[in-house]
Amino acid sequence: MSGSIGCGRITRAQVEPTVQNYIKTVLSGFPGYRGCIITGSYNGGTKPDHGDIDLVIYIEHTNIVRLRQEFRDYLTSLSDSITIPFLSGKHAGSKAQSYGGLVTCAFPIAGTTDPVQIDNILVTSQEDADFQVHFLNLSAPVQALLQGVARTLLTSKHGKDVLDILGVEHLQQLGDNEEYELVLSGKGLSLRLVELERDDDGVHELSHTELWRTNNWSTVEDIFRICIGDIYRSYDELLDSVAYSITDERPRKRIVGVMRSMINVGPGEVGTPKGLGKEQAIKNAEQVLLGTYI
Repeated sequence: MSGSIGCGRITRAQVEPTVQNYIKTVLSGFPGYRGCIITGSYNGGTKPDHGDIDLVIYIEHTNIVRLRQEFRDYLTSLSDSITIPFLSGKHAGSKAQSYGGLVTCAFPIAGTTDPVQIDNILVTSQEDADFQVHFLNLSAPVQALLQGVARTLLTSKHGKDVLDILGVEHLQQLGDNEEYELVLSGKGLSLRLVELERDDDGVHELSHTELWRTNNWSTVEDIFRICIGDIYRSYDELLDSVAYSITDERPRKRIVGVMRSMINVGPGEVGTPKGLGKEQAIKNAEQVLLGTYI
């Protein structure tokens, strides 16, 4: 079993025909459907099989929250032979579940009646789709490392250059317990004003206000290029670049903290090469970035 709903694994050769069947029997019948792209580890081209299929799906709609609910209801309304009731998990017997930005269902593997888990990542514009695909095509450790680094960029020596790339002007002068930070996720890159509290245990966030957002992926590439170089390298190479560029204790601790919160080993990944790789990535970050501070 793999994934969170009790489905089996799918061979690499079965992914594309299964997705084509899914488009024909599920996606094409949903109002506003414009296209989908396979993302995630499938695009690495090395794994012989996969625990699920990740799809970024572009659907024209005016409200992403309402779209997710409508899509979930649509999946539930289909025949049990098309969207198969979950075999196990918290929602066993259900035909669709929502978690964060995902709507998950089970669908027959091409040429069989065996189900595979499909994680539907819904977006409402082509630019959103492009951003999601670029982000999700990065490995989970690289995603988490970049998310951690992003949080520290505006308080680093690269802060002014980063703001120049973003084109953000006329920012208010910061108070004693305020700072600016960047937040990277699959949904975009945002600039926040953060209110902080300092005590004997360190620095803690009290509140934040989003000031600016983009879903232009080239902007992400540009801001990281000035501090750690090309982001399309291995995790270990990027980690070495981060260690070379960011030397202060607080940002290093923050990067590792973000990574710990972002890297999740799911139930279907425990003890697998993917799950073990995630765990090792955190250990490597702790050793490389925190070794001198522990």
